Amino acid sequence: MPAPGAETVPLAVIALLSALLCWPVGSLAGVLLGHLALHRIRRTGEPGRRFAVSGLVLGYVGLLCALAAVLLLVLATGAPRAGTAG
Repeated sequence: MPAPGAETVPLAVIALLSALLCWPVGSLAGVLLGHLALHRIRRTGEPGRRFAVSGLVLGYVGLLCALAAVLLLVLATGAPRAGTAG
């Protein structure tokens, strides 16, 4: 249990903010920083787990959305289909 008045791990807050504000690059940063923050929180017992987990979730969702956008873009550009004369 963290001491009263202990500050939240800054990495956890930065993970959440980057995942929220800087899509899609921030999503990757949110995932990386979220994992680092969780590791530090487990090691030291500092508060901030909710921020870190939120950054991870939003980061992974952002990465999935970016992947879906790329796939849709590839499909929408008229990629050659098998059996068509080009």
